[in-house]
Amino acid sequence: MKITPFEKACNKLGINPTLLPGVEGLPEVTAKQIIAGYKLGIIADATGKRVDFTTSTIKYTGWIQWVPSLRRFVCADTDYTYTYTDLGARFWFSDRDTATKFTQENIDLINDLHL
Repeated sequence: MKITPFEKACNKLGINPTLLPGVEGLPEVTAKQIIAGYKLGIIADATGKRVDFTTSTIKYTGWIQWVPSLRRFVCADTDYTYTYTDLGARFWFSDRDTATKFTQENIDLINDLHL
């Protein structure tokens, strides 16, 4: 069985991957968004290269773009967070490669987050 990026991140951080936020009783779309956001946050933390947006260090993010023909978001570019504002600016990293890898590997969760 293939280990997901979320499971790898949980192992690295010592978190039980079966413990998820309580979403019982919420509408399905809302529950899916909450779980996706939680999982993405854990994966981002496990990279060890996440930066605080309020600092003056250089920050990179994987920018996403909606593709109507696919009916989903795709990783469109990776760039500095201050070059322009778009939907993708939620997870910031200290280098371009980490931001690109994070966005590309977790695009399914990112799509769940933006349902």
